[in-house]
Amino acid sequence: MTLEGHDNPIESVSFSPDGKTVVTGSWDRTATLWDLQGNELQTLEGHTGWVRDVAFSPDGSHIATASSDQTVRLWEQGEEGFELRRTLWAHNGPVNSVSFSQNGKYVLSSDGSGRFILGPVDLNMDIDMLLQKACDWASDYLQHGFDAAENRQLCDGV
Repeated sequence: MTLEGHDNPIESVSFSPDGKTVVTGSWDRTATLWDLQGNELQTLEGHTGWVRDVAFSPDGSHIATASSDQTVRLWEQGEEGFELRRTLWAHNGPVNSVSFSQNGKYVLSSDGSGRFILGPVDLNMDIDMLLQKACDWASDYLQHGFDAAENRQLCDGV
């Protein structure tokens, strides 16, 4: 079977965990979902560069897309298909690959500069939760870092 629908070359392809759906990433700046009969189910639009890699989360509820526009986008299954939930971060160059952790809680991506970024998938994190996680992560440095004296109070009250 041949899937036809992209206007440009397809760069990446991935099966859903249940094996019933395929997602493709293309130079046409889209990711497209297909059933196994070759029917186009949905096109994910929003990247300004070509989509270099695509990945389903282990439970199939999310899709991550990596693009030459230096971003990773996270799409979440909604009532009417997958919807853009976050642009997770910007790399220093085109993003070459993206992958979910086995438990689906993290996304890992890499770019051509030799850099990779690991980040949480948690879409329900508000600014207070994000600040708390950042302060927890930095607490040892803020307490004991020799050059942290002027910033020790940064997380007071968080």
